[in-house]
Amino acid sequence: PRTNVSKARAATSQIRDPTQVHRALDRAGDGTAVLFEFDERCGAHLGDRFHKYDFNADFREATPAKFENAFDVVVLDPPYVSRDCVEAFWAFGRWLAASDAPTAVFLTSVVNRSWLPELGGLRLTAFDLVFTSKLATPLRAFTNA
Repeated sequence: PRTNVSKARAATSQIRDPTQVHRALDRAGDGTAVLFEFDERCGAHLGDRFHKYDFNADFREATPAKFENAFDVVVLDPPYVSRDCVEAFWAFGRWLAASDAPTAVFLTSVVNRSWLPELGGLRLTAFDLVFTSKLATPLRAFTNA
């Protein structure tokens, strides 16, 4: 079942981005923000707004059916930049999305830029991600919005 929300209070799923989900929960108001993450420590204080997600498992079996087609916005942050991992995250994001063309923000390496448009028109944004820790592979934000 689709969550009924106004445009100002969108239902948002965050896949593997615990820092952002905590901010989204603060802003969600009547909307819904849910974190899907492998590390259960990230959801310690989120209650039913946390669900474990393992991209190696079949999400259709592991994720409650109530989340299918339930979200207006999907934020994806795969742990690896490999095409297999990125495509697995995209498949899960599409399953979560309320439409066939979800509004998505995708965080991944710019090395994936050439084929991301195939996943749903994802294109590089001007947003520059800044991290306090050193990352081996710099990440960039892509969106189809």
